[in-house]
Order: sequence, then structure tokens, then C-alpha cells
Amino acid sequence: MVNNWNTKTPKKFKYTAKFPRVIPHEKRLKDVDKELDRFFEGSSIEQNIGPFDTTSSLLHLHEGLERLRELVPNLDNRFIYAIEVRHSSWFRDLTYNFFPMAN
Repeated sequence: MVNNWNTKTPKKFKYTAKFPRVIPHEKRLKDVDKELDRFFEGSSIEQNIGPFDTTSSLLHLHEGLERLRELVPNLDNRFIYAIEVRHSSWFRDLTYNFFPMAN
């Protein structure tokens, strides 16, 4: 399927790939090395990848930041990542101060 997309889209087209549900929802970003490896192996359109979406809507701020501290060093640094947060606990200075450290 991914290879088919690659042949049918313009070369400058950028995809946003969402992590599989098992990573953010079922495993809540914890102990996901095997799932990340499998996901990146399947990303055969890497030259066209925009940000990866790691939805963390189920996580409260403190749990989410703890998990992100563990997760970020294991992410493939060839890519850009976006974090989608929906829980109101994330909308505070602690969150905004954390993300520059993740770069």
C-alpha cells in the first residue's frame, strides 16, 4: 500500500504518518521499542515523510512527560514528530518548557 502511494503522488508530496494505535493507546508510549522498529521498517517512503503523529490524548501531563522522556531518545532522528494532546492537563507552562529539551 505504501509503495503504491509513493508511485502515485508527486515527489514533493509529504505524508504525515500516525503511530499505530498500540504505541500511544494500548501501551501508552511505554516499552514500545519493538513496535517502533516495526513501524519504521514499514516506512519505506521516508524521503516523503513529514511529521509522525504520536497521539497522547489518553495520558495526563505527568504520565505523558515521563513516557516522552523515555520515548524521545529511541525515536529515529531522521524524522520530525508532532505530539497531539487533548487532555486539559497538558495546557500549562510545564508542557511548553519540556518540548525545547526534546529537540
